[in-house]
Amino acid sequence: MTRTTRFGAAMLATATFVALAGCSTTTTTGSTDAKAPKGKAKIAFIMGAGSTTGNAANKRGAEAAAKKLDADLTVLDAAFSPQKQYSQFQDAIASGKYNGIVIDGALDGAAIASLVPQAVSAGIKVGAANLPIGTDYSSSKIQTKGVDVSVLTPFGRHGTLAGELTKSACEGIDPCEVGYMYIKKGSPYDTAIKNNYDAAIKGSSVKIAGEANSETSAQGGAAAAQTMVTGNPGIDVLIGPEVSLLAAIPVLDKAKLDHPVKLIAFGGVELSAQAVKDGKFFGVTANPTFDEGRLVIEKLVDVIENGGGPYGLDTVQEMKVPDNGKITAANVDGWQISGS
Repeated sequence: MTRTTRFGAAMLATATFVALAGCSTTTTTGSTDAKAPKGKAKIAFIMGAGSTTGNAANKRGAEAAAKKLDADLTVLDAAFSPQKQYSQFQDAIASGKYNGIVIDGALDGAAIASLVPQAVSAGIKVGAANLPIGTDYSSSKIQTKGVDVSVLTPFGRHGTLAGELTKSACEGIDPCEVGYMYIKKGSPYDTAIKNNYDAAIKGSSVKIAGEANSETSAQGGAAAAQTMVTGNPGIDVLIGPEVSLLAAIPVLDKAKLDHPVKLIAFGGVELSAQAVKDGKFFGVTANPTFDEGRLVIEKLVDVIENGGGPYGLDTVQEMKVPDNGKITAANVDGWQISGS
């Protein structure tokens, strides 16, 4: 079977999962003649999107851990392309260069899961960070047989916490109009966030007045904010990734609305904490991204070199983030951020 055909089959499996929620993902088996090198940890760190603040912090954490533990780390970036990430994983398995592979932000968890048996066959230990290798965005537990380490904050939780923060921000406002920035609309992880968000705000005064895609970039955030305030000048709350929301602030200032707009961020680096302290953000759904990268490398090296594991860690719980990751001015001083 060719690489393209395998990827297409895996994508079909994903579509089937989405259409028939609750069905298990079918993984494909494969073989390779390459075998993992022995001894010192040699790890491929395959990023979903290195341009985002979260993945960039994951990378810094991974590099810090690799340096401390004398592990060889090779960083690859799929730049938001699920097919590219799939190919990078497949090539890393076949190369014979690595005894460990980390998928940092699986863009298509079902497709990536379908390659795990090939990695296992080659003697490679597999780790997941930021997003699961699998299709359940509500848990940090290992979902796919053959995955040795999973270190992440369940993305569905971001939606629940953002919904709770929105209801607090909307107290006394009825209806309360919300502009919602997706990370990458239509992606399975964004769908998980939005589904939980919708469930959290159900029955409240909150009304989604506009939606836009940000791609977790400053440019995307500024453009999304402009769309929001142009089409919905009554907007009361704006939600989105930290870097996109910060870029939205000048747009909101220039719009000279007759009321304040409260900002709620999906965030995990120092700029989010500082924005809460400065009064720029009403709240943050926290994700300790530096520590995700650090912990996944530390645990995977332990698996490779010492036979440890398996490890399934919730980063928010592991790092003791206040209020399960729901950060406001009331608790931000208790949020200790590493590596920013």
